[in-house]
Amino acid sequence: MTKKNKLIRVLKDRSGATYIEMVIGILIFVLAIVFAIKFLPVLILKNQLNTFATQVSKIVSVEGCYDSHVQEMIEELRVKSEIGNVTIATDGTDFISGTKKIQLDNEINIKVTTQYDIGIFTFGSFPITVKSVAQARSDAYWK
Repeated sequence: MTKKNKLIRVLKDRSGATYIEMVIGILIFVLAIVFAIKFLPVLILKNQLNTFATQVSKIVSVEGCYDSHVQEMIEELRVKSEIGNVTIATDGTDFISGTKKIQLDNEINIKVTTQYDIGIFTFGSFPITVKSVAQARSDAYWK
């Protein structure tokens, strides 16, 4: 049998199994690409939030308080890092009673959260919350 006859026989075979397998393979490949395109930015955002939370905890640690001046410094850092709107919480931080000051060597807990929409095409909006936590110790002594 010559090469030409083999080719004609393959082309005349109308079973379609190869075509269906190819379509399914292409569909799986496209879905994998869409998945990577939609979820890779979430990993990048998580890394940026981790870095931002660490930097915020260092600022609060050095200043020894969480007042309006420190919040302005944090806002400047947020604008420079271009991470968008974030919520910063100091839950579990040991403040001196009645103030926003943190005594020397007391623990500082910073929790940074933001929302990211992972909606795929026209299937809707699926916002997820991305969180990052950083801890430090106060470097300021308050009399």
